[in-house]
Amino acid sequence: MLRSRLLLLAALVLVAPAATQGDALVGRWRGTGELNQGENLQINADGTAVSDEDRMQWRVARDGVLAVSSQGNSAEVPYTVSATRLTLTFQGQTYPYERVGDAPQQPQQPPQQPPQQPGGRVKPLPGQKPPGTGGETPANPLAGGQGPVNPLARTAPPPDPFARRFEGEGIALELAGDDSGYRGTLQFQGTGYPATARRNGDTGLAGSFTVNGSAFEFSATLDGDAMKLTSGGSDYALRATTPLQSGNPLAGSRGPANPLGAGRIGVVPPPLQGVATERGTTWQHPRGWFSFEMPQGWSVAQETEDGILLNPGLKETDTLDAIIFLSYGQLEEGDRNVPIDQLLDRNDAEMRDGLRQQGIEVGAAQRPAEKVSVGEVPGATQVWSGQASNGVKVDVWVGAIVKRDAYLVVMAILVGGKGDRFMPNIKRVFQTLRPTPPEPNPALARALVGKSFSASISGGTSSYTCGYTFSADGVKKQMFFSGGESPSASSEEVGTYEVVGDQLFMYFRDGQDTASVISQGGQVTELRIGDRVYRQ
Repeated sequence: MLRSRLLLLAALVLVAPAATQGDALVGRWRGTGELNQGENLQINADGTAVSDEDRMQWRVARDGVLAVSSQGNSAEVPYTVSATRLTLTFQGQTYPYERVGDAPQQPQQPPQQPPQQPGGRVKPLPGQKPPGTGGETPANPLAGGQGPVNPLARTAPPPDPFARRFEGEGIALELAGDDSGYRGTLQFQGTGYPATARRNGDTGLAGSFTVNGSAFEFSATLDGDAMKLTSGGSDYALRATTPLQSGNPLAGSRGPANPLGAGRIGVVPPPLQGVATERGTTWQHPRGWFSFEMPQGWSVAQETEDGILLNPGLKETDTLDAIIFLSYGQLEEGDRNVPIDQLLDRNDAEMRDGLRQQGIEVGAAQRPAEKVSVGEVPGATQVWSGQASNGVKVDVWVGAIVKRDAYLVVMAILVGGKGDRFMPNIKRVFQTLRPTPPEPNPALARALVGKSFSASISGGTSSYTCGYTFSADGVKKQMFFSGGESPSASSEEVGTYEVVGDQLFMYFRDGQDTASVISQGGQVTELRIGDRVYRQ
């Protein structure tokens, strides 16, 4: 969806010192992808590495990028790493690995001084004291089975998965079982209607609700806590929230028409609550993709290709109580034309898995994602709560919006229960987001016609060359491989392309390549794919 797990990894890697990032790489890894299945990779703390029988040197060049050298050849290799997974990117191909055995124990690192930005400004986030080190947060007395048991904690889900309350997209379905099946209330935009239902297989319901004496049918299917409800030709995504409460009064009706059959036309999301009222200064993306109000005292701590890390006014002596990351990009094909709140809900498990890989354990989202108004486009927010591996409380807040096929996500990781003082301004950033995704650029597309661009990379005794040649009808991609024990080889495929803003999208049958088009003096001079430069 919105690459939520990758965004989280990026946010946390950004605030880790380079030495710590290097420590996370050390150990034994085994390849799990099509291109590196079974490969044995040993990364050592002394800056050496062995891939099967190939030896090389490595170091962290900068956040998320390794400098790798072997036999006089060198290359920069983007990477992401967690406790159990490592992904390297080389020549546009990804090479995933899984850790073999436990990560080696690393010596304690001395406190690092935060780097200085130009002009003497402190860039505090990468050097912040880790949360929970000041002794202000006591150890969890329940850890390890010690202490009293919480009498309110549920040890098992309700025996009947349908006898619960489900909410989403302005609808709430609340049912209780009886001798004939289920009875309860279906609420739509605050109005309640009597509902009855019966089981349809293990995971389905068939029922009806009554509006001013008229009955309208609905059906529902359940997947864990997620319910898909269908009525009047429209589908709605709901999610279980709390156990069914008895005694809910039935509200009045709105007339004999099926309120669900009208779809979602004209339903305006409510405004976001708890937003700071103090105006900030307008921050504009360098390439004009979006803008927002930067709260007073806040600044951009770091920029990457995928987003920006915000410093919410923290000083070098402060603990890192909030990590705030704003990310942007293009939706995948399957995520387009899907309501933004549904996009967040369908990625709940992925988000939690990404958090777990970073040592943060959270429960399911507190409730279904809530739609809110953000300027001219709808947005949605979601909240998770849990704790880090050291027992410190962690809250995660996400706000997301979509315009055309572009998304914007504000993610805040709030540590130690101290996030309340940041939330009004975090919401201010989200509320003032104004997406201006680039428009199609046929003139720049025409400027590529008749031009070829290529880049080469060497590693050990082998080398690769990749080239793109453009015509009015499409683009031809050619790959050349030489050296090593294998004979020279090449491949070629033809695809189509388009330019949006200064971004080039090339579509081939095996996938999509995306590049930035670089021009000088009105002439296209090179293409950039990640860190690789393709020259004419």
